[in-house]
Amino acid sequence: MRFTVLQFRAAAALAERSHDEIAKRAGLSPRTLNRLLSQDGVIKARISTLEKIASTMLLDGIEIDKVGVSVPPLVSVALPPERLAALDDRFENVKALAQIAADTRTHECVVDRLSRVTDRVTVVYEKGGELYFGGIGGSIPIVKPADQNQKVTEISDREIGRDSAQRNWRAILTGEPSFYFVQRQELHFTVLTIPTRRPGSNQNSQTVTTAFKGIPYLGG
Repeated sequence: MRFTVLQFRAAAALAERSHDEIAKRAGLSPRTLNRLLSQDGVIKARISTLEKIASTMLLDGIEIDKVGVSVPPLVSVALPPERLAALDDRFENVKALAQIAADTRTHECVVDRLSRVTDRVTVVYEKGGELYFGGIGGSIPIVKPADQNQKVTEISDREIGRDSAQRNWRAILTGEPSFYFVQRQELHFTVLTIPTRRPGSNQNSQTVTTAFKGIPYLGG
């Protein structure tokens, strides 16, 4: 038995019951239920606790693990890296990372220099053929701090994870910047991912990403 926070909220709305009422009917304290709902994605708890919640919702005829929740589609568009210079001054952090990458690809140097410009610094590293989130700054708000040290493809928002994995693998495998425009509903981000190396190594095994919330008009 597994279900997500979104499925719980949708089920509660369908049953027209408050969270406190559901907690009481399930034999849980409101504080315990609120703690579970503070998570992202699939709720992590004892099976017995999840079964209590599911059984309570079933009394209202709702199979909570079968409740469908609509997720807005993600749009991801590759942009030509040679057009980075066309970005206006609002994209200061993105332009700064491009300039830093032109000077060095040593991971620690890139992170240090970019951190002086912005806190929007996110790191991804390769380990055993898988990609993991390292440090998560303010790069992309739809990637949560709770996703740190998780496999990129297994974070709570699977679609974001797959898109991020594609961009990061592209940078690592080609050794070239991944420059993208990413949109989900009203959120628009211009994202730059740079492949980086450990000191003394010629192999790309990490990336540094920064992003700006805005649409990059590169024409002209």
